[in-house]
Amino acid sequence: MMYQIIATVSDNTGSIAAVIFDRAGKQLLGKTCEELASTEDSMKTLYPVMGKEVVMCIHLHYDRRTRTMKCVVN
Repeated sequence: MMYQIIATVSDNTGSIAAVIFDRAGKQLLGKTCEELASTEDSMKTLYPVMGKEVVMCIHLHYDRRTRTMKCVVN
């Protein structure tokens, strides 16, 4: 079991849809996916971070062959 959190990442230039995977999800929520799934009301953990501004390091990689951009959040 691992996190796949859909998020909107934005700054003063615009916004982009992103998926936050396991390690970054654990940092954001303070629990592993297994810990969150085993709680009685997991939404209580999610509500405090909904709409919250956080600072994360994003690494960008442009693939010239496929002309796509890959963003990795750490």
